[in-house]
Amino acid sequence: MLDYESLDVIVCCIYCYIFIRFIQFNSTLFV
Repeated sequence: MLDYESLDVIVCCIYCYIFIRFIQFNSTLFV
């Protein structure tokens, strides 16, 4: 099983990935 620390890291990575994709999507819209 995962402990809470590793789960927190996974959630952080997911948020970072979504944030980066969101920025890329907006940059493609505004170009």
